Amino acid sequence: MLRGRTQAVVVALIMCGSAAACAEPRGPNAAPLPCPAAFVGTAPWEPDQPDGIDGGTRIVPSQAPVRAFICAYHLVGDVARVDESSLTGKRQLTGGLTELATDLTWLPPKLAGSAYACADIGLGQRTNFLLGLTYPTGTEWVSSTDDAAECTTTSNGRFTSSLNIGAQVAASYQAATWTPIPPPRITGTDHDPCATRRAGRLGQEQQLVPGQPASIRLCAATVGRTDTSYRSATLSHGFQPVLDALNALSTTPTQSSCQGDGSQATFYELLADYDQGPNVAVRIDPHCVPAIDNRTVQAANAKTVVPLLDDLLR
Repeated sequence: MLRGRTQAVVVALIMCGSAAACAEPRGPNAAPLPCPAAFVGTAPWEPDQPDGIDGGTRIVPSQAPVRAFICAYHLVGDVARVDESSLTGKRQLTGGLTELATDLTWLPPKLAGSAYACADIGLGQRTNFLLGLTYPTGTEWVSSTDDAAECTTTSNGRFTSSLNIGAQVAASYQAATWTPIPPPRITGTDHDPCATRRAGRLGQEQQLVPGQPASIRLCAATVGRTDTSYRSATLSHGFQPVLDALNALSTTPTQSSCQGDGSQATFYELLADYDQGPNVAVRIDPHCVPAIDNRTVQAANAKTVVPLLDDLLR
């Protein structure tokens, strides 16, 4: 009898792949991931690594999860020294899971050696979130933080993106359904026609403008004493030479800053729109070094690019 039971266990393990897989059903009927009682450590923080899915090449799979919920951990005041916060709420998302996959699967990675200046990190009210996702083959956590300066990165424990999705997760938590990407927070009186929504796309770590955009929007900004004026153009064709010039440049991980020459002159923005997935935003400032940045990589010089931009804006 013992031999028969042993053979049955071996057969079950072979079919499941592991004892954990046999013990923990996955898919739509799997038990939901429990919210941790506390958010421990400095954000981003995840209670576990992705399980049963490839979390190393994208922050979430391209397919929609079968279940998603959000755990909230609210912080108030000077949070620079806070290393733990208690659970304040949990919401299961009742819709928008296909849109969740579309919005998050395209997040670009944060490269080793990159740096992001953020003077306001750790100040004011802040809410840490854990997004718990269940798929037919496994589960994962995504850590995000809603902070006014959008300083905190987003991570699943294996893949980290410099883009902050906290405002979108906070809105989705309140609505109990995945909501569209919110417009950027306006911090001044200038209206930038190229800053309409969160930009960033997987692939921009390899090229300044990856893939083939369906259209682009160009903005030329002239800095004045008290404000910045903009002129813009939206193009559906004729822009390939400027993309080729940008993508021919040698790049390094972004440092999120440049050394200006002190002049108040024109800088440019290029917003590339795609038929599917998010856009890519590139800033080109010929009076700064490095002159070009897409928030993932940077290039030193814009001398081959600026004449092409001026031609398109005429």
